Amino acid sequence: MSKVAIKKLDKNYKEAISGVFEAFGGIKNFFPTDNDGKLFIKINAVHLTPYCYTEPEFLAALLDLYIEAGLEPDRIHVIENCTSGLITRITMYFTGLTKVIKERGCNCVFMDEQPFKKVKIGKEQYEVDFAEIVVDEIINKDKRKKNILIHVPKFKAHWATKITIGIKLSLGYLFDSSKAIRHDWYHEERLVDIFEKVRPDFCIVDAKHAMARGPCASEKYLRDPDDPYIYDYNIVFGGSDTVAVDAISAKLMGYESLEVGTTRIAHERGLGIGDEAQIEIIYEGDVDGLIQSVPYDFRSRSLPEKCLPPNYVELIGINKYGKNVLAHCRCGCVGLSLVSLELIWQDSGDLAKRNGLTAIFGKGFEEEQLENLVEPILLLGPCACELLDDLKEKYNDIRTIDECGNLNRFYDVFLQALEIEPLSTVNFNENELIFNLLLAQLNGVDAFTPLSLETKDIISLLNSGIDDLPVELFKDEEFETALQQMLSHEKTGVRAETQKFLGKIIKNKNLEQFSIHFKNGLIDKKNKVVKSSLKTIKSLAKNKPDIVKTLKPQLTELTKHDNNEIQKMATEILQQ
Repeated sequence: MSKVAIKKLDKNYKEAISGVFEAFGGIKNFFPTDNDGKLFIKINAVHLTPYCYTEPEFLAALLDLYIEAGLEPDRIHVIENCTSGLITRITMYFTGLTKVIKERGCNCVFMDEQPFKKVKIGKEQYEVDFAEIVVDEIINKDKRKKNILIHVPKFKAHWATKITIGIKLSLGYLFDSSKAIRHDWYHEERLVDIFEKVRPDFCIVDAKHAMARGPCASEKYLRDPDDPYIYDYNIVFGGSDTVAVDAISAKLMGYESLEVGTTRIAHERGLGIGDEAQIEIIYEGDVDGLIQSVPYDFRSRSLPEKCLPPNYVELIGINKYGKNVLAHCRCGCVGLSLVSLELIWQDSGDLAKRNGLTAIFGKGFEEEQLENLVEPILLLGPCACELLDDLKEKYNDIRTIDECGNLNRFYDVFLQALEIEPLSTVNFNENELIFNLLLAQLNGVDAFTPLSLETKDIISLLNSGIDDLPVELFKDEEFETALQQMLSHEKTGVRAETQKFLGKIIKNKNLEQFSIHFKNGLIDKKNKVVKSSLKTIKSLAKNKPDIVKTLKPQLTELTKHDNNEIQKMATEILQQ
């Protein structure tokens, strides 16, 4: 028999989390076994909407408990990879999770910035891409004996799986390129395939609140009295059997444990106990008194007037095999499109320049269904794209997504169809977002997003918005590393723009220690970069003469340069 411990969140997270671990012998029972072993904490930072991610206070309390119990911070690795199309670094920065991790000296691992390795999973042994650190430290059996893995899900219902707790949290281990694989009728089975590879040692749920209709919600309607997204629970619960934790999660949200597909499949595979009748619940109060009915299905099914554009037409394929045989994938194109459109329209519909469109999913349409459609027409998924040639003869504005399961492509096509500017939907500091986008790109993130920009253009935007950036961002050692990458970038334009950026940092943030980096630009092989450096240094020299003294050897050498303009500029700076 498995057990799950529940603690009331009466005073603070720290006390409640400690209480859950005490039911399993205390937190030291979940320490790495060797001195070189590591603790990995997989959090839930799926999206920026409040209530949908692990609370920073929860993570802070968990980290503090480990550190106070004697685990060195540099052995603790907090890992995450956000939902498809979102950049993990950006999400964790704006939710405050990165700050909590760095303040304690722990390791913050953005898995989308990691190299990836292919791993075969499931009965069919199909290949998916895992972050390298997961393969080397968690899937690797020898390392796994030394290391500890903890899942920290947020308490949420989910449109595709009824609940999204410890098992579904495993999806975040995959790269975006693999998250779309089998995100269809096989979705629940696929989630268990991933979970089977990583199986955590402990799962502890941040359940101060539960979110309905997840994985994320409209910020505008979080506590809408007509149909709220947020349900208050004020508990923390967990256990060493993640399947059992998922089973009790279902119970607390008003579902039968084994009606949740992921729980049932994991139970049948022997990966844990999913039958609540076989689970001991450790709780000082009345468990039945905690149960609430938390809906999981799309909000647009109950309140379409708040969730969908007024002239929205949805066509879903029919079939000749009976009503219980789908001609579309609910967990694929249909669901991912609807969750995108709901978020966009509820939070940003007033920014739309157009409010009508037709979304087509699946296959098996009668000819009359395709008459007099509202444009633009979106063919969403490979099945629907089979209609393209026929519809071209009748309509002008047709847009296609000829791939399955790519959430961000769906989000982007709705933004374009409704003519909503992506940056207009951002409700936090745009320049801080762009700064983190730059760091992510320099660290290897190659995700398609509506905010995709060339590195040179990102630096140019930062040049114009530097006053809005906190000086602490430039003092972080991670920025120093990024700066070195910018200064040695393969593209001349990036190196030239970085020299201007250096000048802005020194002038606007009084960080004269960065002036040493002008040396890179002054010895660059491309004249464009050298000139950019000289122009920037010249603009600073009058008020910051020490910069010229620091760079005198390089400037003197440039007075002998074979380019007359460069010679002249270097000479003028030295004579100032």
